Amino acid sequence: MTNSISSMAYRHSADGIHRFDFIVEERIEASPRDVIDVFAAKLREIYAAAPADSHVRLLINIKDANVSLRVLARRIKPFFDEFTERPSGSLAIVTTQGSALTLLNNFLSLFSRSKDRFRFFRTGEEAEAREWLLQGG
Repeated sequence: MTNSISSMAYRHSADGIHRFDFIVEERIEASPRDVIDVFAAKLREIYAAAPADSHVRLLINIKDANVSLRVLARRIKPFFDEFTERPSGSLAIVTTQGSALTLLNNFLSLFSRSKDRFRFFRTGEEAEAREWLLQGG
């Protein structure tokens, strides 16, 4: 059985990190596409509120979910197209080792600019991901 995302938890911590946890639950609360749409809307909200000279720090935890990268990329691309002059950002993705290469190709093409940073972390390396996010920007 494939684990499909069914919800997402968001938290903005005191250290400025915006954390997104994609969650798999036995009782499906929403379709994976709906969850990704909520994620994209939250990204839009975060970047719209951020001053141009700020640095946005994102921690995305997908270690337990089978995220459809095609759907994710399609839903998020309009956001990145709209916010071309967005503040600089750092994106840390916590995932299982096996899916990292596929994710890298999809996310780097969407997120990377010369002022952005991007890095993958394996399951169990969340503390390292937070530290890396806090070092940049």
